[in-house]
Amino acid sequence: MHGFVGVHIGAGSHSDFLTKDYKKLCRAACRKGSASLLSGGSALDAATTAAMVLEASPLTNAGHGSNLNINGNVEVDAGAMEGERLAFGGVGAVPGMCHPVLIASEICKMQYKSTVTPSGLMAPSLIVGSGAAEWAQVAGLTHALSSSLISEKARKQYNRNKRKLDAPRKEINTEMFQPVCPIVESKLDTVGVVAMDGGGRVSAVCSSGGIALKHPGRVGQAAIFGAGCWAENAGALGCNAHSESIAACTTGCGEYLVRTGLARELAHSVRCSEESAAIRLHSAFVEKFLESPLLQLVDESGRLAGTIVLRGIAPLHQVEFLWAHSTKSMCIGYMTATHGSKPKSHISRLPQGFAAGSKVIVEGISLDLNSTLV
Repeated sequence: MHGFVGVHIGAGSHSDFLTKDYKKLCRAACRKGSASLLSGGSALDAATTAAMVLEASPLTNAGHGSNLNINGNVEVDAGAMEGERLAFGGVGAVPGMCHPVLIASEICKMQYKSTVTPSGLMAPSLIVGSGAAEWAQVAGLTHALSSSLISEKARKQYNRNKRKLDAPRKEINTEMFQPVCPIVESKLDTVGVVAMDGGGRVSAVCSSGGIALKHPGRVGQAAIFGAGCWAENAGALGCNAHSESIAACTTGCGEYLVRTGLARELAHSVRCSEESAAIRLHSAFVEKFLESPLLQLVDESGRLAGTIVLRGIAPLHQVEFLWAHSTKSMCIGYMTATHGSKPKSHISRLPQGFAAGSKVIVEGISLDLNSTLV
């Protein structure tokens, strides 16, 4: 069976002027991920490789070009999950790291290689702050580190946001309060990748610079188990009637994605049901996020999220790749790991007349990996 890679560069409001650039970036990431699978890499390797392409672009809110915190610095989050052994690794609020997804992936691999370090200590699953950078240095992953993460675009956005925040809100103590997503201009372009290898194993990764003007040390959904990404092979946790494997990534306002554990909720809702996958995803997105009692204090305008979901049916060599969002737009790409295949990309947009946070759009494709070149 051939493999598959699906990517997103965030749910937010994507400029028409940059549409070609957004789509081109998604296709480039898909090519890298597909090449990893064709060379024998695992689903986790492919997802990580593709995500690193996205982190390197100033178009995204991940790695280089990330949103700046209230002090004008970059702190990044990332997570990685491997579906066969349900292993997870994450890093949060890390300064000076251009490829946090690589570190999260290596921490994830540690979980199933050994639960203890060579010195006999418990292997970490989540490392935050400067400790993650120190771990990367010890692990010999210094190429994931960088002292230059601030793009010109991010700096200009920071300056505009600071003026907006300071002018009418001088009475607010920014040391204590976290800006709500709609208050400031904020790239919600958290990146994510889902992948399935030739053995039917799935993985998911995500990486983010967080919301603009966040408090130093704030950690978003990308680093949190079950919130930013989820991957589960058929039979790993039951509900195996259709031999389905599932992988999902989320993007949006991190606080609310953490509160709802959205990646895991959506993955399980899509997988364990007799309805069509698209109907399941729409129902779950509404129930678990837009109308969740956990978000009863959140205004509609703050219920901003997006997801990509990969559903694999191993015996039939079929996959479904779905994307959904309550934001103005979401940009995705996908590709099969087949010689001669070509990546495709797409920007999904809310219909005119609907406000962000008021409605969810679900789209997707279904593929037979033995007969389709994508």
